[in-house]
Amino acid sequence: MELVRYSGQRPSKVPKISLSFGPNGLISSALHNAGGEVGDFLEMKLESMDNQTQLRHFGISTIEIFSAAQREYNRYYPDPVPQKLITSFSVAYRGTVLELVESLQNSSASRELAMLYSHLDCVWHFCEIMFISSNPELPILPYYMDWIKANFDDSDEVLMRLIPEFPELDPEGLDLLWKIIYKHSFHGRTNEAAKLLEFTNLEQSSVFGEQLALMAELMQKKPFFNPAKNSVSEFNTVWQNWKEECENRLSNLAFLGSDQLTLLAKVLVGREDGFEEAKLHISTWYEYLSMMLNYQYPLLRPASLKAYAQKGIDFYGDFSIVLSPLDKIFLAAMDYDIVTVLKDMQTNWNHPWFPLHFSDLIFTGGVYSNVADTRIDYKSVGPIRHDMVREYGIQMMQHPALWEVGVKYLEAIPKKMGLPVIAELLQRRKPISEYEAEKIIRIAKKYDFKYENHGICRELALEKLKYGQLQNSLLWAIRAEDAQLTATVIDQILQQGKLDIVPSLIELLPKFTACGDRLLFLNGFCEFTKLSTSGRLKEAVELLCRLIEQNLIPKPIRPKLLTSLRDILSANDIKLEPVEVSILMQFLHTKVGKEVLGNEIFQQLNKILVSSRASEMLVQFNLSKKLTRVPVPKV
Repeated sequence: MELVRYSGQRPSKVPKISLSFGPNGLISSALHNAGGEVGDFLEMKLESMDNQTQLRHFGISTIEIFSAAQREYNRYYPDPVPQKLITSFSVAYRGTVLELVESLQNSSASRELAMLYSHLDCVWHFCEIMFISSNPELPILPYYMDWIKANFDDSDEVLMRLIPEFPELDPEGLDLLWKIIYKHSFHGRTNEAAKLLEFTNLEQSSVFGEQLALMAELMQKKPFFNPAKNSVSEFNTVWQNWKEECENRLSNLAFLGSDQLTLLAKVLVGREDGFEEAKLHISTWYEYLSMMLNYQYPLLRPASLKAYAQKGIDFYGDFSIVLSPLDKIFLAAMDYDIVTVLKDMQTNWNHPWFPLHFSDLIFTGGVYSNVADTRIDYKSVGPIRHDMVREYGIQMMQHPALWEVGVKYLEAIPKKMGLPVIAELLQRRKPISEYEAEKIIRIAKKYDFKYENHGICRELALEKLKYGQLQNSLLWAIRAEDAQLTATVIDQILQQGKLDIVPSLIELLPKFTACGDRLLFLNGFCEFTKLSTSGRLKEAVELLCRLIEQNLIPKPIRPKLLTSLRDILSANDIKLEPVEVSILMQFLHTKVGKEVLGNEIFQQLNKILVSSRASEMLVQFNLSKKLTRVPVPKV
């Protein structure tokens, strides 16, 4: 993965980064040179996240890691989350940053923004080493070497350009090759440097070839501390023996005649005159500190790093370096001053992403080490973390597309801080679709926000009513538990006289008992429809008779119901009870009439009911006739 790095500029020349929040939540910024010279402060032009697809993806990826960290926190509480897990989350955060950098680099308009986030990764990586991943009781060097390689070493890119020219190099190519060897060596990557030495012998000199082989042997012998393989004392013994061998070779003038190999030998033995000459071939005091750690103090523990870093700054800059804000952040991290690191990151970046997520990891991990010299102010991290998460969550909840991300952040702080904010922002949110409204309602129900839940449903009911979507409006009015609004919508539905009720509404109506006769009828009609469509016709007719008896059927609906009754009775052999026939006949003649129903339907339904009554009368007549023929027993 190719990343934009410092490209040889000293960190003191790195521009101050200034970011700010926009009205739509998470924002990004692009660098704009205000002066034109290297080292001038750069102004930032704000861009909404809506303009950067990559940043929206970055925000989503970030919340996934953040949520996973919260789950682990809840799982282990009240104990701290293990250091190994916290480190994995930190690495995952850096992965999202690097993925963003790579994505932004592919767009020419976003390359300066890629540089910005590359710097952010650099700072995060170093703070990860000091506060999270390194062991305070073991040497810092292996971690520091990884950080230097990731952020201050472009030799691999240069080497890729040189490889096609091997083994025939022109003077310019040879000079580049030596610079790569120097870079590898000063950063402690002596094995890689040793592999390149043979390609510098362009004249195939046997004497120079022997010197190169001897230097390569020394480089390959350089010991590297590995806590899994040896103890600190064992490593120190091996390292002292290796250093003594290097000093003997240098004292015996083994590299006489080669200025390059002599410089490398001086650096390997940790001589100050070699370091002074090496300054010409490095770009930052961070690299100078790398030489000091590799060749003078390989067992230095993290808590002692700041003192030697200050020494390196003085020697590298001849006591004239003016520290940049970035330098000060690194020094504060070396001093385990987490509060200063978080505040300075917020001040110089003016953006909460780093202090929020990094303080969350410190908060989640808790005090995983009892080593006294770490001096981490854990007690101050919690309040800073909570404030950062709260502000960030508020801004994200105002974003049109990523508001749910804001909810997840606000859920991660104490309830008395987060829940009132979620409730307030849910009230203000205007859902752009029913799908989004359902999301808001789920959140409101999760935290028993009845007022906010009912408010969203009522807003949607009014909107649907405005556009004439009556059944949809009724659905939301019922969910809002607003009896007055529900009555208003039902009245309009009844006035239309069209009751093709959607299935979802039919299922919901029985659950809402407010709203009196209107809803009782509508509920009864939906039940009548359900019974009719399921073939339970006798029950459907019985239900209709009850609705008539209770005088619940509005006038506009009566023709529709009698038409449905005609269809049911004419197509099916249903035996009506005398009382049902009477109810239906009276309703047909006195409440509706042929003028309203239409003569054809009126005559058809009347004929069916008359026939039913006649059939019943005939049955009764036959029954009474049989009873008269029964002989009376004599007393």
